[in-house]
Amino acid sequence: MSDELSVRCVASAQDEDPAKDAAYWQLTPKNQCDTVTIFVDRRKIIPVLFLPGIMGTNLKNKKLGGDPVWSPPNNIFSGIVTLLEYLGKNASRRAAELDPDATQVDDGGTINNAPLLESHEAQHIRHWGEIYSKCYHPFMARLQSRLNRVYSEHTFSGKRPLVNNWEEMLKHDPLLSGQVTQKGALVKPCLTQAELDHINHFRFEVWAGGYNWLQSNAKSAEAIERRIDEIIGFYKEGLLATKKVLIITHSMGGLVARALVQQLKDEAQNKILGVIHGAMPANGAAETYANMRQGIKGLMGYVVGKDAEQVTACWAMPKAGWNCCLSAADTAWRKHSACPGCILKKTATGNTCPRGIIPMMKFTKRKNGTASSPLPMKRKSLKNKPRLKRMRKKPG
Repeated sequence: MSDELSVRCVASAQDEDPAKDAAYWQLTPKNQCDTVTIFVDRRKIIPVLFLPGIMGTNLKNKKLGGDPVWSPPNNIFSGIVTLLEYLGKNASRRAAELDPDATQVDDGGTINNAPLLESHEAQHIRHWGEIYSKCYHPFMARLQSRLNRVYSEHTFSGKRPLVNNWEEMLKHDPLLSGQVTQKGALVKPCLTQAELDHINHFRFEVWAGGYNWLQSNAKSAEAIERRIDEIIGFYKEGLLATKKVLIITHSMGGLVARALVQQLKDEAQNKILGVIHGAMPANGAAETYANMRQGIKGLMGYVVGKDAEQVTACWAMPKAGWNCCLSAADTAWRKHSACPGCILKKTATGNTCPRGIIPMMKFTKRKNGTASSPLPMKRKSLKNKPRLKRMRKKPG
């Protein structure tokens, strides 16, 4: 009888009642009749709250009877259906559906909890249905699985080898420890054996923190604060290792977490155990400008907007999109395609080009008096250049 089949440690999932000891195991074929010992995990819990990026939360519209208005497809078939639906929607209809004041988070999305051995209801309680399943659920499931299984807990030999590539995390170059990189970041060593031993004393349960990404990050931060209070209140006394949550973010979710910490101020240390950012646009996302000027390229353009006019109609109202604009703290991104190697310099009169070339834009007016999206103009030079006159050939 093999060790792998005979003895396995399964991270337990709390059902509707978090105080209930429960463990789940997958069914096996009839020819596998080995005895399997299931160990119920009774370690103290540390909740992990994951915040997705912009457009990563499912939304529904209250004015449309709660119908979903943003639910990214999770397979090819649903992707085709979504594409066909949006092909029949003009810019004004998209803007009405994605109204920040009429939309709210939709928790009825698809839940993909593989490879976790947990009930679907457990994931629903932790709000996994709020966020984009295909993009985030595999990561969230693997995150919870690996955090809860650092060692192969029970073997007949008595050895406890590291699993899930945790051994690779212990390998690092000690010469890099404490050094400062060119960008000013401090190089810290990877996890130590003592830290892994400490992690193994706790159980981690991953929650989803969906937010209305059409509203401002400050407004979304208020919703995340309520979610933290809900998480802490969900677990009965004695089940939590600490009455705090560990926050992990992706992309614009990091900006929401920043807004949350600023709003909580001194109270943040009483609710937040730590914050880990992944690919956060700390100084803004330059792609925001490209999307507003030229539309979204590829198939996504048929959903959000394939040109500047359609994108402007959808993104003129949402404040979160503007929160992704680049901040004034970093101007190194402002480069000219017409002036290679040139970076705009900030002066008293604004951002100017040291070589005399500046970008020019204008807004056109529609018949109803509203301004359309900016249209590019030819870049003009500040230097005096002689104009070439076209000479007409006289007849005869």
